[in-house]
Amino acid sequence: MNTKNLTLLFKTSLLAATMSMVVGCSDNPIPTKTVTAIDAEIDTAVESAASNGTVVTVADGLGTGCTLKSGDLTAIEVDATNSPGQYIFMSTPTEPLTATGCKDAHTSADLPPMSAPGSKATESGLKKLALTPLTTMVKSYQDAGLSEADARARTAELLGVTDADLDKNPVEEAANGNDALTKAAVKLTALAKTLEKAGNTDPLKAFATATKTKTATTATIDDAVNDDTVIESVVTDSTKRAAAKSAANAVKDAINENSDAQTGDTLLDTIAKIVIAVQKSSVADLTKEKIKTNSANQSLNDAGKKVVVITVDTDLFKAVVEKKKEDVKNGNTVGFENDDTVKAKVEEKQKIVSGVTAGN
Repeated sequence: MNTKNLTLLFKTSLLAATMSMVVGCSDNPIPTKTVTAIDAEIDTAVESAASNGTVVTVADGLGTGCTLKSGDLTAIEVDATNSPGQYIFMSTPTEPLTATGCKDAHTSADLPPMSAPGSKATESGLKKLALTPLTTMVKSYQDAGLSEADARARTAELLGVTDADLDKNPVEEAANGNDALTKAAVKLTALAKTLEKAGNTDPLKAFATATKTKTATTATIDDAVNDDTVIESVVTDSTKRAAAKSAANAVKDAINENSDAQTGDTLLDTIAKIVIAVQKSSVADLTKEKIKTNSANQSLNDAGKKVVVITVDTDLFKAVVEKKKEDVKNGNTVGFENDDTVKAKVEEKQKIVSGVTAGN
């Protein structure tokens, strides 16, 4: 082979090796899809998930700052100031829901933990749920061994409401004239706060266990708080039972008497002030007259009782979606824990970005 042929062979081999290094021999080949293209796909995936998600209203007073979960799935708070109590799951929350760390937007008081059975919704489009003291009682009866149907029936009976009421927002229902539902929700909240002061960290669960079987003295919540067997089950410290029973009855009487014949906003304000007074008082100070006196001096945030309806067309919903698009494009998939499509897009983007960096 002459020198000219050797030189040509060398140049050809060098070119082939160089092209192999650039195109195929790296662990991070130059990607064929751009970052802009994958970002557009992420936007589409997020929009699709959100439009088929679930709006949850946390209402025991409208709850802000909640950690709202359904299994591994995390809900996104819409806007604590402009739409208190509203959260969005970016899918259907099929596992039981729990809300912790909430504050009442109306009273600024801490709210007890709330729960609800998971959603059975199968339809497409944006769905709605309410998470309230009533759904918490239903879930507590289920945890105590009742079927969902029996748990709903027992809760409705205990609180003097209908089965349909169990799925409604008690704050919103005050404006609709459903005073029985609003009072029932507050009685559960006030009862939980009272019994917590007697040392029970999960009073509604214990209350459900003690009242799941209806008797002549436990048919309604007003009956049950005066039943010694119920109090003994809920208040494990025997030295605190008498005071807890007295306090629970005082709270019940104060709610019944102070809110008698009241409706709408006036009713909401009256019972909200009672809840504040209960939270601020010791068990010894929870007498009916002291509750009435102390509740009269409490201040409220009127904006905190305004229920804002969230739909896919509202600016508040659109703002959440735009925020989540940016979060996901930056690798934050909170809210999409169960969404394989969104997570796959994020992983694909990470590979594209790493490939572009290597190629450069």
